[in-house]
Amino acid sequence: MGQKKYISQRTRTTHTYSFYRQRRNDPNWRADYLEARTQRQRHILVTLIIILALMLFGVMGYGKRATSLLDRSSQSSQSTAVENTSRQASNTSSTNQTVTSEHRSTEDTQKTVVVNNYQRYSIYSGEYGSETQTYSLDFSSGKLLTTGPQKQQIFYFDKVMVHPDKSLVINMHGNYHYNAYDGKGEHIKLVYLSVLFAPHERKITKNWQTGESIEDMTNTVVNRFSIALSNDGGKVFQMAPAYAAFATNQTAGDSLALIYSEAN
Repeated sequence: MGQKKYISQRTRTTHTYSFYRQRRNDPNWRADYLEARTQRQRHILVTLIIILALMLFGVMGYGKRATSLLDRSSQSSQSTAVENTSRQASNTSSTNQTVTSEHRSTEDTQKTVVVNNYQRYSIYSGEYGSETQTYSLDFSSGKLLTTGPQKQQIFYFDKVMVHPDKSLVINMHGNYHYNAYDGKGEHIKLVYLSVLFAPHERKITKNWQTGESIEDMTNTVVNRFSIALSNDGGKVFQMAPAYAAFATNQTAGDSLALIYSEAN
């Protein structure tokens, strides 16, 4: 799929939004530009509503899972108390030590781990692109850069985590440069984003923020990632759209939550 196109009321041909925006000050194209901008804003609004709905479902699912985990924890505590009493009565201390060791080993493999030496993942550095945007990911320097004719944006690694399914989450921050429609030129705002990264031959099996299982529909032959944003200064990242991009193999659209794949 290419970029979304809008029909011109004057020529009855279709053009991209960028085409109209470049001619926004041309009286012949001004009306078409305003109409295309209205349609584009409406499309973005619908996309945001869908994302918010997905986030709401994710929060509801997380609440249900938390209740289920509390119930299981209570049952596990009661079961453990009975087992301990039985083991003490039968004087099998060596067996207890073996079971405890195996239990801790299983728990460790199910935990998300913070990676301090993320440079060891430099083999995943490279150019990644979707149908609408290209990024350069560099683990050695801890940076994510936009590429292309527009002004380059740079985001810096803050925290790298690895999940049990070997997917990575990279929290970042950076100053985003953009031109608003106020005629005052370039604006800058601090943006926090998170990269959900899946190495080649690895599938993302679960939304590790909510605990809900997902089916990864992306091409596992290559490395790929999607992007999530934070609305509270990097304290919490809204990961639902990023996981949804993997579940739907979303590669085009106005949202940042797309699949960016490494070139073969």
